[in-house]
Amino acid sequence: MPPELHKLSPPKNDLTGQTYGRITVLADGGTNNKGIRYWECQCLCGKVKIIRGSSFTSGKTRSCGCLNGDAIRIRKRVTDIKVGDRFGLLVTIERKSNTLWACICDCGGMKDVESYDLKRKKVKSCGCKKNKELQNTVQHYKRKKEKVGAHVPALKTKVRHNNSTGVKGVGRVQMPNGSIKYSAYLTINGTTHRAGYHDTIEDATIARKDLEEKYHRPFLENK
Repeated sequence: MPPELHKLSPPKNDLTGQTYGRITVLADGGTNNKGIRYWECQCLCGKVKIIRGSSFTSGKTRSCGCLNGDAIRIRKRVTDIKVGDRFGLLVTIERKSNTLWACICDCGGMKDVESYDLKRKKVKSCGCKKNKELQNTVQHYKRKKEKVGAHVPALKTKVRHNNSTGVKGVGRVQMPNGSIKYSAYLTINGTTHRAGYHDTIEDATIARKDLEEKYHRPFLENK
C-alpha cells in the first residue's frame, strides 16, 4: 500500500509521459511526509500503480511486478516433455498449458503437475507414495515399540495418580463383609491376570512382582 501522499508543490522535473522499462509515467502522485516524490504509472501489462520516482529512474523497478512473474514462468517452462513420458509413478497424458501437465499415477490417481517440477523430480506421484511412506514409518515405529502385541513403554509406566494404594498393579478392595483386602493384577495383551486377594499391601506387592516376572520379563528382555 502506498504511503499517504500530498500535492503541496509541483515536481521540479516533470516525468509525465516518460517510459522506464515497462513503466510509463501518467501523472504526479505527490510526496510523502519525508518529501519523497511518487508517481502514478501504468505498466505495459495494463496495471496502474503508484511508484516511488527514484525506484524507476534508478532502474531498480522496471514493472509493476509482472516482470518477475514472467521471469519465473519462463524459468519453469519446459518444452522437452511429451505425452507418455514417465516421472516416477507418473505418466504424462495431456499438456494443459505451457507449464502444466495432466498426469496419471500408477495407482490410478490423477494429478496436474508443473513441468518444471516433473523435470526436477520434485513430484513423483499423485500423493500415494508419500501416504505409503507415512504408513510404513508408522508400522516401523509400532514394530519397534511392540513385542508380540505388548507395548513395551506401557510396561514401564509409573503408578497412576488415582491409584488407591500407591503401588502399580495393586488395588484396594472392599469385600462383601466390609473387610478391606488388596488385589494384585497385571494386564498385558488385553488380558488381565490376577493373583488373588491379600490382607496387606506388602503381600499384594509381592504377588504383583511375581506376575511381572512371569508375564513382563519376556517382553522387556527382548526389546
